[in-house]
This record gives sequence, structure tokens and C-alpha cells, in this order.
Amino acid sequence: MGKARNIANLVDANGDVIASALDNVPAANLIDDTTPQLGGNLDVNGNAITGTSVNINASNGDLMITATEDGPVALRYDNNLKLTTKSDGVDITGELQADSLDIDGNADIAGTVTVQLLDLGTNNPRIRFDDSDTSNNGEITLDNTSLRIEADEDNAVADSKISFRVDGSEKAFINSDGLNFGDNDKVVFGAGSDLSIYHSGTNSIIEENSGAGSLLIKGTNISFEDGTGAETYATFIKDGAVTLRYDNATKLSTLTNGVDITGTLYADGIALGDNQYLQLGASQDLQIYHDGSNSFIKDAGTGSLRILGDELKFLNAGDNQLKITADTNGAVKLYYSGTQKLTTTSTGVTITGTAVATTQTASVSGSTTLDFGAYQNFILTLTGNITLANPTTEVVGQSGFITFIQTGGYTVSLGTDYETAGGAGITLSASGTDVVPYIVAASGRILLGAPQLAFA
Repeated sequence: MGKARNIANLVDANGDVIASALDNVPAANLIDDTTPQLGGNLDVNGNAITGTSVNINASNGDLMITATEDGPVALRYDNNLKLTTKSDGVDITGELQADSLDIDGNADIAGTVTVQLLDLGTNNPRIRFDDSDTSNNGEITLDNTSLRIEADEDNAVADSKISFRVDGSEKAFINSDGLNFGDNDKVVFGAGSDLSIYHSGTNSIIEENSGAGSLLIKGTNISFEDGTGAETYATFIKDGAVTLRYDNATKLSTLTNGVDITGTLYADGIALGDNQYLQLGASQDLQIYHDGSNSFIKDAGTGSLRILGDELKFLNAGDNQLKITADTNGAVKLYYSGTQKLTTTSTGVTITGTAVATTQTASVSGSTTLDFGAYQNFILTLTGNITLANPTTEVVGQSGFITFIQTGGYTVSLGTDYETAGGAGITLSASGTDVVPYIVAASGRILLGAPQLAFA
């Protein structure tokens, strides 16, 4: 090994070798090489080149390397500065290309960094961005298991934000208010973009797009409110009521056995199945229902069933045939097959057609009690002597006929409620049909007219 020689005095200020300075320098003292080639390649064979300032130039005079004692070392490319050492690291001008890059300290980069993998280490690594124009700083920091992205980390600038852009257009940003999206910029969920949340510029929309599933809102207590939270539209309570409101006042609440409506129910129709009741009143006093065969309007409580109206009409199911009409301060009219048959008047009734009273037909003997409550006329076939016992169902003003039919010469005796002219009683023909008129003059007083005898 040759002795190292300081060659700082062998070159001029431009880094060129001074030929006269080499006249008395043995080759072995400059380089340890059997064939020194100062005009070609320089091989120091591991020996040191020392000096307070060392420059290495290319053959064309371009500066390639400079080294200054207690100062920087500079590397150039085609005479352009590319790397300079500093007291705290290196300064690179241009692009740094590396298969891997391990940075233990801070890296200040003014240009563009293009990497396939950036490994920042494990001791709370971070990437910091400084904007010298605004004094605004941003950081990406890995803190234990959390990745933190911050804009204006030093709180130096108001209204700072983190922006997310696609094709040059901002799609979302994060600021002090939170995560923000512009009009018609959507948050999309699902492999098929099934769920979208966005604002159209006019309306806020939660949209289920798949068509195959459902939009489910899950929660124990769910409430729909206005934008200020001062007014509630609807509430949904698990194992409890669903409540709907109008102007913040409850109008409908579900119950275990139905619904509770506050106010008036307006509906196009109410459909109930057989034996399902529409019940009105605190004790369900009024019931309307169909039992599968018949329809019922039933008053099941105290009081009476009242149908109120100034003009009442009862019609058939086809709404084309009258049954009964009733007018305030006017007539009640009864119809048969749509034809008026009975009309009430201020003095009684007017009957169109024939009035047929109910008639009892019976074979009798012995004590016989006539049922004036059920019948108006009586046709009695005598099978023996009879006595007309005092009735209990007569109605004052009721009148009609009692007809006796016989062939055996039987007699008729009268109870005390029956009266004949002069108390003569009734004498019938021995064989044939006899007709006796009557009228109920008072309770317990039935007047009998003279018999019409011996009809064939």
C-alpha cells in the first residue's frame, strides 16, 4: 500500500491537474498502481484523497463531484446539481428513484414523489405537507392502530378542508362541519350500487335501487322529526305504539287490539270481514256487522236506537225501489214492490188497495178466550157449546167480526166483558154460518152487534 498524499495542491481552481506540480511527485506517492493513468481512469486502490476542498471534473471540464471540509458534498449530472449533503440529511434536486426507501427522520420534498410502496417505519410515522404561502400544514399520521389525516394541523388557516376529487371535479370534502357532498354527489353502498344517499339540489333522498330487496330502517325507538327537532312527525317504539301526528299533535296511535284515533276519521271506505264489528260508544253500545248471512245494526247498550233525519228513505240494495219514506211534519209512506200502499195523514191513514185484517180460524168448544192482540177477526167452528171468556188483550177502538159455523145447534154464552143490546145475549141458527160484529168501546167492554144468521 502506498502512502496517502494530499493532492489539494495538484489541481487549479477549475479542478484541472497542474502538470508542473507533478514533476517531483513519485507515482507511488499519488497512487499505488503499477501503471498510473492520470489522463485516463484514476484508481486509488483504497487510499484516501484528502483536502479542505476536493473537486472531480469530467474530461470535458464539467464538474461532477465537489467536497468541502466541514461542508457539503455535491453530486452532479451533466454539470447540473442533483444531490447535496446537509447537516440534517441530503437535498435532492429532481427525481429520486429507488427500489426501496427507508427514511428514519424527516423528508422535505418540494416536488412530486412517485412511489409504488412508501414504508414510513413504526414509530408514529407521518407525512407532513407545508404550504409556505398560507402557513397551512397538513399531516397523514399513523398513531398506533389509527390512521389520521389532518388539514391545517396547526389551526393556522380558517375554513381548511380535505378534498376528494375525481376527473378534476370535487366530489366530497371534510372540514370542521364534517364530511360534505355537493348536490347530486352520492354516497353509494352495495356491489350493484343498490343504496344511494344524496341531495338533488331540491330534495334529500335515500334511494334503494336494486328492486330486489327492501329499504330497512332498524332501531328500538325510531322518530321522524323536522329539521330543527322541534316537531315530531311519527314515532315507532319496539313492543309499543306507532304514533302519527299532525302539527305535532297525536292523531293516530296503534294499540294491542287496534288503533286509537284522535279527531275525525275520513276514509273512502272501511272493509270488515264476517263477524267483524264496527263498534261505537264507550261500551261498544252501537254495533254494525255482518254475520255471514245477515247484516245487523244493533243497539247493545242503554237508551234507544235513533235514526235522525228530516227526510228518511229505506230502499232496496239496488237503490232503485222505495220501501219506506218519512218526512218531517209530513207523511210516512209504505210501499209494496215500489208502489205506495199506505200513507199517514193528519187525520189517519190512506190505504191504496185492500186492507186485510188478521183472522184467527179455529175449532172450539167449552171456555174460549179470544186473542184480540193477535187477531182482528175470528172464524170459529163449534164442536160443542162454548162460553166466550173475558179477554185481556183488547185494544180500545178495535173492531171486527166473529163468525160461528156449526151444524149441531150449539149455544154461545158470554163473559161479563161482552155486552149485547138489552142484555139479550146471542142466539145462533141451529145449522149454518152466523156473523156477529163487535167493537171495543173501552177496556173490559166489548159491544156485540145483532147476529147475521144462517149464511149458507
